[in-house]
Amino acid sequence: MRTGMMMSALALMLAGGVAQASDAAAAQAVAFSCASGETMKVAIRSEGASAEVQYGEKDAVRVIARPSKQGARFSDSRHELRIVGNEASWKIGGRSAVKCTTEDAAQLAGLKR
Repeated sequence: MRTGMMMSALALMLAGGVAQASDAAAAQAVAFSCASGETMKVAIRSEGASAEVQYGEKDAVRVIARPSKQGARFSDSRHELRIVGNEASWKIGGRSAVKCTTEDAAQLAGLKR
């Protein structure tokens, strides 16, 4: 229940406070700068049920919300996104996670507990 409420609040914050009419509606993406030199864009969809992640020039990947003790966690069978405060990590397969940060802490303020 608590995670669901946090995901809903996060979705509204990341969408700039504008509720999404449907899954097809575009959410405003939050840009992150990564230690790898790449940029990562994250858009929360379906009121926090999933996130769309575009890392660098690669195609966007949709990952599903998962329980998390702190912040937010989204994953599928190959990818994992974790967001805590203004920091995120993006992991593909068995590779080490790439650390990323955003300057737009106002949109991510709801992740801090």
